[in-house]
Amino acid sequence: MLQRKKLLIPESILTGLGVFTVFFLFAFPLFYFVYKFGDPEPLAHDYFQYYHLFLRLNPAEVIAPHNMRLAGAVCVHLVYKLNIFLNTICTVDKYQSWGFIKQVYFCAVFCNWIFVSLTATMIYKILYRDLLDRIYAFIGGLLYLLGFGTIFYCMMPLTEAFSILVFVVFLWFYYKGSYLHLLPLAVLIFQREYLLVVIATMCVVNYFFDRERFQLNA
Repeated sequence: MLQRKKLLIPESILTGLGVFTVFFLFAFPLFYFVYKFGDPEPLAHDYFQYYHLFLRLNPAEVIAPHNMRLAGAVCVHLVYKLNIFLNTICTVDKYQSWGFIKQVYFCAVFCNWIFVSLTATMIYKILYRDLLDRIYAFIGGLLYLLGFGTIFYCMMPLTEAFSILVFVVFLWFYYKGSYLHLLPLAVLIFQREYLLVVIATMCVVNYFFDRERFQLNA
């Protein structure tokens, strides 16, 4: 009998990469629309604070609590340092006369494109683990990706996209019963402090329903 060759890369990882690629392509129109036509003034005014973190990672130039959103800002700063840029006519061109560098805006939206795609992939993985149905799991990720708030808040050059991604990664490890959930918790200290309160509340509620000490140790 013919034996299947053992894959060098686990099948779960290959599936995850495939799902991520699909979500990444689905999210491209959102990314391009926000980069081309997005204006941070009406919906994402906090960008003008985060800008200084994205550009120089200098919390002293940013008011609280915006200066505490450091983890996601590091990612945007690294992409900016890599000089990744798509130069085209955009709505944010008008802010260049104010001294704002257009490339920083692009890098923030570009990173959020990746973060949103990763979040949709993680939602798929969580739902597939519970439902064992790829269609329903994919629809769950797609609902987040195409949700009304995603394009206006997660794709705009803010910090919500990375915060949600870290929270979903926490849920993945938490519901697996893995103590690796402590890693995203540590990241949230430097990203979105109120999510720690949400997580603590969730763990206490789960403890009273499940009576497992793991919830309190979380």
